[in-house]
Amino acid sequence: MKSEARFYIDVHTHAPNANAAISVVDASGARPVPAAGNGIVYSVGIHPCSIPSDPHGEISRIAILSQAGDIAAIGECGFDRTSSHPVELQRQVFSELTAISRKEGMPMLIHCVHAADLLLQYSRLMPREGMWIVHGFRGKPAAMQQLLSAGFSVSFGAKANPDSVAACPADRIFLETDTAMPTSLRETYSSFSALRGESLESVVARNFRRIFGGANLIGLENNE
Repeated sequence: MKSEARFYIDVHTHAPNANAAISVVDASGARPVPAAGNGIVYSVGIHPCSIPSDPHGEISRIAILSQAGDIAAIGECGFDRTSSHPVELQRQVFSELTAISRKEGMPMLIHCVHAADLLLQYSRLMPREGMWIVHGFRGKPAAMQQLLSAGFSVSFGAKANPDSVAACPADRIFLETDTAMPTSLRETYSSFSALRGESLESVVARNFRRIFGGANLIGLENNE
């Protein structure tokens, strides 16, 4: 019998998660990006707090990885008003990454801190509604609704606002650990499923298939 944990999807983490059927691991610092497999796929992006001295070289690398199918998503990337990098530089980097997302039809995992206004300016460039996921969302339902109305999805971790988790439409919700302990994924699925009165394993699996594809990944095709 398959473990229930096999159907947990961790849409954003920085290390493979033994409790997940599928982990989307941020491999932005990896050279080269490891080969996907065993329920692990990778994202690569440019964090707004860690923009390299040659961002265009890194953007070109991400474009090549995207075209080759070596990554499942672009990210994390986005805007952060606490970053030491100027907002205009963050804007230039994000603009070029959105161009890759649009061209390749790829999802993006977005970091956004005190900068929803900047992010919302790019929503019309989203390849398809729901494909850009604001990860680690902790805001209130009103702030979430702005993002949802613009077409974004949101991903919640253990510290999410429960009112937002309860109010999020089923077709826009993901769950993650980010840098939390892997065991928190099981707890997050359990507590948020109870809060919403529905199995979020099935909900997130459907959303993952629609946005990321990959129904052949372990467990995904069985979690309806």
